[in-house]
Amino acid sequence: MIQLGFPWGLVAVLSIPALVAIYFLIGRSRRQVVSALFLWENQKPSPRGGKRFERLSTPLLFFLELLALLLLALAAILPQLRSSSARVPLVVVLDNSFSMKAGSQDSARARAEAALGDAVRSGDFAPIHLVLAGRETRLAAESVTDTAMLTDRLASWNNTDSEADLGQGIALARELGGAEARIWVLTDRAPEAAPASGTLKWQAFGQKRGNRAIVNASRGFDDDGAWCQLEIANLDQQPAAVTLQLKEAGPLATRSLQLGAGETRRLVLALPAGNSLVRLELEEEDALDIDNRVSLLAPSRRPVAVKTDFVDPELADLVAGALAISDRVTATTATPDLIITDRPGTVDSEAWRFTIDSSGETRPLAGPFVLNRRHPLCDGLSLGGTVWGASRRPFSQDLPVITAGDDGLLTEQRQGDTVLLTLFFDPKLSTFQRTPAWPILFWNLIEWRGGQKPGLENPNLRIGTTSLLKLADAGELQIEAPDGSSRTLTPTGRSVLLSGEAVGLYKVHSANPERFAVNALDVDESDLSQSQSGVWGEWVTSERDRAMFRPLAPLLLFSALLVLSSHWWFVRREAGGASP
Repeated sequence: MIQLGFPWGLVAVLSIPALVAIYFLIGRSRRQVVSALFLWENQKPSPRGGKRFERLSTPLLFFLELLALLLLALAAILPQLRSSSARVPLVVVLDNSFSMKAGSQDSARARAEAALGDAVRSGDFAPIHLVLAGRETRLAAESVTDTAMLTDRLASWNNTDSEADLGQGIALARELGGAEARIWVLTDRAPEAAPASGTLKWQAFGQKRGNRAIVNASRGFDDDGAWCQLEIANLDQQPAAVTLQLKEAGPLATRSLQLGAGETRRLVLALPAGNSLVRLELEEEDALDIDNRVSLLAPSRRPVAVKTDFVDPELADLVAGALAISDRVTATTATPDLIITDRPGTVDSEAWRFTIDSSGETRPLAGPFVLNRRHPLCDGLSLGGTVWGASRRPFSQDLPVITAGDDGLLTEQRQGDTVLLTLFFDPKLSTFQRTPAWPILFWNLIEWRGGQKPGLENPNLRIGTTSLLKLADAGELQIEAPDGSSRTLTPTGRSVLLSGEAVGLYKVHSANPERFAVNALDVDESDLSQSQSGVWGEWVTSERDRAMFRPLAPLLLFSALLVLSSHWWFVRREAGGASP
């Protein structure tokens, strides 16, 4: 591999046309009548140069002179020869965010891929490693040595993340490549601070474009029925008209909006009853297609079978009123998920047990109450101004959830997968049951228990996020992607985190089939106004790099000297041995 040290030296080749012109301009003698010849006895041969164009004469001297000029011109560009085995390692950090796809065929992704292909074909680098920087950073399989391998490795560069942690990608690249490796960041955004010249080069291929996008979407239901909430943004400096279409198997509704420059509009749409899946789509084409549509599945509301068993009718009424606010509760006496009782007893099933203990010598407590805010039962719970009646219960090995001084008022104990909760509470000396905290406590209890049942925690994911799937039995799962491809997961326990790399609807094939949707919802990635092109930082040639090259200029100059010596010898011979 040859590298040019001074490309401007190619200007020296302009001397070659001058040489050719000299050989075109050859003089011609003409007849002249004179009175005597004695004045012409010592005339010299006329020079071959002249002002008239004649047929090009190309004697051996011309080719020697031409070769000498070529050798001197090549020496002027300071060529350097590098050994094929002496190549610089390169680690390429690829931006895996979905904004790289903006522009379709003229996207930052397409232009970055073309530049990377040129680098591979140049043969200047080996080995070449690819690092994918998204929400998480990962290495793309093995190193690249040719364009065929590059095409194969780039198949994992899917640009589906909602953000790119390029800093973490650069850190991995430095660790992987070592001190001498070149690091090349390919993205569509400028760096926060320009890197110093050395081993890091940051190159952006983005372009500022206008874009319309769905940047937020959620689905739920209440007493009035099912609904979905959307945020639609016009990420452009000009006003825009957008048409939102609500779909399932066929069109359900259409909404036209006029958005101002940079405006974000929030919509709440009522959904038809019984639709487990709805799709929403912006009809107008723009620079980025992936954020123009969302799929929303109905939230999973896993019912909780509750068995109540009370001796005290007052407690029974208080608990029944608190449970009535949750739509997940189903009464049962057969195989409950949760038993709420005031009877002490042992655990004889896998059902969770919530025991209200009002035994012993009780007394009113006015606080201060200490709540374990990390516990699910304390979510949104406030006990300010509450009077709590309970007997003295010193701390035990149970996990305290609510305490007052040295007394545990609500504790948790686990026996395998079974949770045993004990509430020390006397309603006769308490105001707790008359505050909002009482129904909140039981709401949290039902939500916590329902969340631990087999099923998917959240069926609607943002791209790059995960959802917890609780399993009834351990076993293999088949995850079918939107394009029809599938992969197998083997959970190590009774739960597994699910995620999707592509936007669309996924299916989980198991004993209890599930579905989940992945959507591209991120206003920062959809906003293309920060995209730009440019290069920040340069690779500086080190002493190790210089040692890889051998200069060819001395050899070319020596060859030119040999050619000029030959030229001198032929000229001398034509002169009859005299000095030319």
